Amino acid sequence: MLLTITYGELFTLVMLIVLPSHIVNTQTITSEIPSTVEANANFMFFLHGRWLETQGEDQTHPRFGIRYDYNAILGVISRNGIVVIGQIRPDNTQVATYAKKTADQVLRLINLGVPARNITIAGHSKGALIAKHVAMLLKKPDLKYGILAGCFLNRSSIGDAISGRFISLVDSIDRIAGSCRKEFRHAKRVQFGEIIFDAGKGHGLFFQPVDLWVSKLVEFAMSK
Repeated sequence: MLLTITYGELFTLVMLIVLPSHIVNTQTITSEIPSTVEANANFMFFLHGRWLETQGEDQTHPRFGIRYDYNAILGVISRNGIVVIGQIRPDNTQVATYAKKTADQVLRLINLGVPARNITIAGHSKGALIAKHVAMLLKKPDLKYGILAGCFLNRSSIGDAISGRFISLVDSIDRIAGSCRKEFRHAKRVQFGEIIFDAGKGHGLFFQPVDLWVSKLVEFAMSK
């Protein structure tokens, strides 16, 4: 079932102090799966866009005029009671290779007793491509996937080789990505919802932990 909701909401930026990565709460943010986990906890893999691979967190994007505050994004998500798994990928990381690594981590969580419904794989831009590839590898209907500006314009249908629960979040003026409805139109084994924001920030909306989109992603991740 396809659902599209357009939000003409006020663009509200979360005001916060960005802490160095070594000060962020290590109990809720990690780059690897711990040896023991709380099975009832909610977990989220957050996969960033390509900008961080090539430029890192310190460079201001010339079009959007902001930095990609990845650690701040992880921190805000984790404050909602979600264990966040994420790390900055090396330059030119291959989508298929990283998707296999992420899929293996997901399976490890499941083998440790975490229900699939408590696991979300979220990705922005290139990270969304990786997330969709994970869904193709695992084909588990209860896993959740957050696709943030991750359906690129003129991209063909994803077909029926995918399974899971999906939410697509995108800004209406994004020149790089758009609605995922066309890409998912033949995906019969997915639950799919989409929110199109009128934030006026385009692809750069997801460079920072803006409550407009973070709240919707967290709400989705915490749903049963």
